[in-house]
Amino acid sequence: MRNMFCILLLLGVSFYLASCKMDLDPYDQTVDRVAFYFAPGSESEEKYTFAYFPDSVRVDTVNVEVQLYGNLSLWPRKVNIVQQEVDGVDNAIPGIHYVPFSELSSLYIIDANGTSVKLPIVFKRDASLREKERVLEIRLTEEGSDFKLGASDLIVKRLVISDILLKPTTWGGAADWYLNGYGQVKHRLMIDAAAPYGVLINDDWVESVINSGDVGYINYWISIFKTELQRVNDERASAGQGPLKEGIEYGEQIVSFDM
Repeated sequence: MRNMFCILLLLGVSFYLASCKMDLDPYDQTVDRVAFYFAPGSESEEKYTFAYFPDSVRVDTVNVEVQLYGNLSLWPRKVNIVQQEVDGVDNAIPGIHYVPFSELSSLYIIDANGTSVKLPIVFKRDASLREKERVLEIRLTEEGSDFKLGASDLIVKRLVISDILLKPTTWGGAADWYLNGYGQVKHRLMIDAAAPYGVLINDDWVESVINSGDVGYINYWISIFKTELQRVNDERASAGQGPLKEGIEYGEQIVSFDM
């Protein structure tokens, strides 16, 4: 009797769910939307600096990913973005701090059967970036696009660009000892010297090289820096200038790697 009751109860639930299902409207998948991709745990804004690249690098590209929320298509479809001005900050200026989006619009396409696209944002190394950061806030827009927009918190992305050189956070006593102290002019010379080797003189470099304690490897890099310093000082001497020195903020000390 108990088993018969359980069976009747299960049948009743099944019929109820089936009737509810028939009353539901099918999910509307006719609207295709796009939104920026944000990696889990990522910051609300991304910072970029030219400072760790040699002066010969005048432009660089950052790719911003946009994802499709909807149906695949048999033909390419256009994504469109605009700059959104931000109050209380120094906004990036098109043509000066970045290449206008209109000049790159042919690349802002989700291919046929594609689910995403990485939009190239091309930054320009203007001299003003050494003085202060510039904010480039970009927003997806439906105008000129083949898509509707996703959630409001996923259609705006802020990029901060600069050419401001900061002392690496990993630069401590060992770096001061081996490299004879820190200075921005010295740091830029090190950056230029390491560029042909495809190496960036940043936090990771200080940690992996100087803080490794590998004296032979450290001396190898010091020899590279000294060679570049000698080349620069020879050029300065030919132009009637004195040896390379730091700015006022670092006491105008002559750049040297010797203790």
